[in-house]
Amino acid sequence: MVSLPNAGQKEFWEQRYQQAETAWNIGKPHPLLHKLMARLCQIVAVVPEGNLGRVLVPGAGHAHCAAYWAEQGYDTDAIDIAPSAISLARETYAKIPQLRIQLADIFAAPFPPETFDVVYDRAMLCALPPDMRTKYIQAVTGMLKKGGVFAIISFADIDREGGPPWPLTLLDLSGLLRKDFDLLFAEDYAYEKKKPDQIILGESLSLWMRR
Repeated sequence: MVSLPNAGQKEFWEQRYQQAETAWNIGKPHPLLHKLMARLCQIVAVVPEGNLGRVLVPGAGHAHCAAYWAEQGYDTDAIDIAPSAISLARETYAKIPQLRIQLADIFAAPFPPETFDVVYDRAMLCALPPDMRTKYIQAVTGMLKKGGVFAIISFADIDREGGPPWPLTLLDLSGLLRKDFDLLFAEDYAYEKKKPDQIILGESLSLWMRR
């Protein structure tokens, strides 16, 4: 019997991109990213004055959000394990200054420890099988400088059994992050179900500082 790839494997995501089964792609940065970024700037100076800092976007996909970070002045690395995702992202955003788009696996330590001021997650953690969450947080923690910030937009309420994605509430995040992080900001958004195939009914924005 052939074993099918799961959401923790490169083959799963590469197949999705090759077959254009990318319902999560809205063709632009997440609508709440600018709010999350504004709160980041209000709450804490994560980098020296005059330098907006270096940002890692793992699971960047089409890189819409990564491009937005770069356009705001951040030195941004967008990585993904799916070659087709990287090709699509480069077709659209390769010419943006301060944005590097590369094929890389965050679990393979593609950067030296404590490289980044911010790690931004736009649903990569939600897309991973729940039994991989601790490993992912360990990787994120290793990539962040002390005093750096993990910025995340997670799917808090999903109207569907199984995954990907899997729901990830602020309580879930607290359980994963409380060992090494302090919560700086959190806000929940609930959405009315407007069409039968809508599965995302709630999202959470949060910022966590690495101790």
